[in-house]
Amino acid sequence: VGAWTGLSFGAGVRHIGSTSDYGMLVTGNLGEVVTPSFTLFDAMVAYETKDWRWQLTGTNLEDEYHVVTCTTRGDCGVGQGRTIITSFTHKF
Repeated sequence: VGAWTGLSFGAGVRHIGSTSDYGMLVTGNLGEVVTPSFTLFDAMVAYETKDWRWQLTGTNLEDEYHVVTCTTRGDCGVGQGRTIITSFTHKF
């Protein structure tokens, strides 16, 4: 209604539980490597008219350091930090 027409908001929470990898450790022994769980918060705001759309999206808003996975080989993957993206779209 009025100036609020075309405005939209969104938010989300992503929770990834802990994971385990079983196998031969770098030490040569059989074992388990546990990657801890983590929770990330995301949000979006957008404004849209008949001809165009502007959107601002933020992921991992708390900039939480998180490990996505670890293996018994000893390598780990680190998750992406805070990311802010904006876009303008023209509709034809």
